[in-house]
Amino acid sequence: MAFTKGDLMKLTGNDNSVDSAIPEKLVDEMKRLGFNASDVIYAIAYSYKDNSFGIPINLSLEFIKLLENTKIEVMNNEGLMVTKEMNYTLADFMLSYLTNTDRWELRIK
Repeated sequence: MAFTKGDLMKLTGNDNSVDSAIPEKLVDEMKRLGFNASDVIYAIAYSYKDNSFGIPINLSLEFIKLLENTKIEVMNNEGLMVTKEMNYTLADFMLSYLTNTDRWELRIK
């Protein structure tokens, strides 16, 4: 299963006053700069929250910010919290898991 643009918009809180369609001239300019058009169309939305003319927002970066701001607790096999004194985020966990896979066993309750 993969995230759709709508999923990213909802997860990042960009599903109100935000248009998933983006101006063709923006896509053309991004292509000229070397970006893949499909990636641009997927990752960029137009927000009208604070600006009636709309401003582009990068949904991928908004998703990373969400991971960086989501605090979690991690427990060891004995049920003791190993992140008790830490400000541990979902982004911290993902980075640690993806770079040290031999040290982790993931169980979600």
